[in-house]
Amino acid sequence: MTTVSEHYGLGRAQPTLDFVDVPVDGDLRVFVDPRALRLLASEWGSECISSVQNFFRAVLKAIQEGRHADAQALLRALREPNETRLGLSRGRPRGRALGPESANSVWDALRQSEAVRSGLLEDLEDTILMVEGISSDIVSDITTNLIRGPLIQYTQDACAYYGIPMETDVDSGPLWVPREQRWESAYVSLPVAAGRKLLLVPKAVVRRRMDYDPEEYYNNYILEHLQEQELSANSELLDF
Repeated sequence: MTTVSEHYGLGRAQPTLDFVDVPVDGDLRVFVDPRALRLLASEWGSECISSVQNFFRAVLKAIQEGRHADAQALLRALREPNETRLGLSRGRPRGRALGPESANSVWDALRQSEAVRSGLLEDLEDTILMVEGISSDIVSDITTNLIRGPLIQYTQDACAYYGIPMETDVDSGPLWVPREQRWESAYVSLPVAAGRKLLLVPKAVVRRRMDYDPEEYYNNYILEHLQEQELSANSELLDF
């Protein structure tokens, strides 16, 4: 498969590129990790995290106020992104893809969560990690949707730096607007390769796999926490 650097004749390899050198006509099996965004000591990283948190606060508020149709509408805008060329193959079974069914699962989980009562919701992975059927690729897809605006700006800056041509009047796709807490779309300048628009992603925010998946999270974090609670209570339930 032809990569971005090959397609545009950049004469560079991945180590010298700031973005992930994805194939223009396929997908690279790496994922956008929301926690990696928090590790970026930059204004861009802060903007991304703010956008993610702002969105879920808006969803939580709608649920708290009983506006469930509004919450569901916000979540339904989260669709499987194709423009980054990241994640699992686009031919994957639809049961694993981001869409109305998974959006409804996230809404239902939030509706029943402690976060609705406490109003505390800080991180994307903590929000949906325990939702059945939500895996690393869907966490990545949701994150990509919520930071599409910053990714467009990053792509435009990278194109200017590396000399990658862009086309004008390209549909941006859904953009989350934190100040107004709503989705909108616009026509923007983006590269188009192999007949599809292209969003470049900083390699600093992608991972081959998330730091943990739901099973690993339970085994390494929740189970350990429960054991500590049992020990502190001198429980006889532990099997030593």
